[in-house]
Amino acid sequence: MVAAFSKSTQVLYFHPSLGQQRFVKLKFLLWPVVALQVVACFPRIQQMNLFQKYCLELWKTGLCDPKAIGACLGLGAELIQYILQQLEQMGMLDHTQMPFSQQTNEVVSGYVFQDPFTGKFWPRFAAQLEFGDVEYDEKQRILLNAGTPNNPRKEKPFRLLMEQNSLVYIPNAEQIWQICCLHHQDWLLNQDQVIETEPILAGHTSNLEQISVLSAKPHPYLLVVPLLVLKNLDGKIGNWQMVDPFGLGPNPFFNELLAQRIREDESLSSILQEIPSEDSQPSHAESLWKAAKDLVEEKLGHDIIQSYPQLWENLSKMEMAYARLIPNGSKFLRQHEGIHAGVLACMDGLQLVHEMLGSKMCWIGQGLISQDRQNNAKLLEKIAVKLGFSSLPRCFQYVSLSQIQQAADTANAPSLAAAMVVALLICNRNPKHPFASIVSRCPELLNDLSAIIELDKKGHESVSKQSDIRSIVYKMIQNLLPLPA
Repeated sequence: MVAAFSKSTQVLYFHPSLGQQRFVKLKFLLWPVVALQVVACFPRIQQMNLFQKYCLELWKTGLCDPKAIGACLGLGAELIQYILQQLEQMGMLDHTQMPFSQQTNEVVSGYVFQDPFTGKFWPRFAAQLEFGDVEYDEKQRILLNAGTPNNPRKEKPFRLLMEQNSLVYIPNAEQIWQICCLHHQDWLLNQDQVIETEPILAGHTSNLEQISVLSAKPHPYLLVVPLLVLKNLDGKIGNWQMVDPFGLGPNPFFNELLAQRIREDESLSSILQEIPSEDSQPSHAESLWKAAKDLVEEKLGHDIIQSYPQLWENLSKMEMAYARLIPNGSKFLRQHEGIHAGVLACMDGLQLVHEMLGSKMCWIGQGLISQDRQNNAKLLEKIAVKLGFSSLPRCFQYVSLSQIQQAADTANAPSLAAAMVVALLICNRNPKHPFASIVSRCPELLNDLSAIIELDKKGHESVSKQSDIRSIVYKMIQNLLPLPA
């Protein structure tokens, strides 16, 4: 079966995230792929309603008494017992009511993709196709809008050419099943979930019987594939790496495919040879960045910065900004970048505390009401005083419940204020927890954090307090984590 690519071939772009990594080079490729629409039996995690989810999360924290769970959720013990029975029937708890995850299967329609150069199928499944926003220049070359509506950015991707029409074949049921399972495994890794998935790869007869190919006609497309050259924390420059064009995350398949294409395609090999040499003289900006990182290492110690690389990154940005080392930037930009980097460093420290103490669902049973901020402000003030703080600054009193939930239940706190409120709620649930002793070591923590938040808002108006924020940030980090004073 033949798939023909032409100048009018449509472009697929799934908008994968480039992550927070520092890259020294970025290129976009247009990679020919062949899409086939299929019906697949796709593995999925058992779905739960809100009450079932909360009960399971509280059970995992060790809160096993139905009365105690009911007190946290504001529900009766009989109802909680019924919910626990539902979870057991769903396979989320075994007969001894120990939690575990069970996968079920769902029949879905979607697309699988074949690489026309090698004939291999990509380990990805897409429920629907997403098309790129493209234009054409005067020479009919494709221009890709790789930015956002608020920050548009045009790119000229390099198109891989097929020397002849592609020969493709229709995958059988077992191959489609394995593609879906591999996709599902990478999705689980991307969600930081650990679920036993090896048994499903074998494929059961009942699963395979539900799989079919909807359209035997192959559809050629050009898939947008980002390539990055990353710089490691030690300053060394790596090789070109393919970003998962479907947005799930790393998979050895992608870089193996790229390496083979570089070996066989001279034009691609030629454009990817422009990588800065590790032996070349570092630029002025690189030298200044190294000096900032060395300063943070000197303050915190080598073991600490190796343990918390993201924290090291943000503290280094703060040092670089306050030393006025950021090149080609305005005075205001340098000042405000330093303030904001300090905020991010504080959030890094609090996030590490959340992970160590277990912050999920800490807001449940604390009396917070989503539509009553006055009530929440009084409760949070009471908690802060109970823990030993003299008062609770206003910026923490009126954090919305939705922001508190996001900071507690995800790794993406919306603000420094929300992250700190979560830490207070954790301590309120368990006043004997070691984190509660931070009051004796840093009684002005909340006022200091309030000052940082205010400085971040004002930015350039706070030049006289630039030295203060650095000391506040380091003091907070040293009291949050087991760091040397």
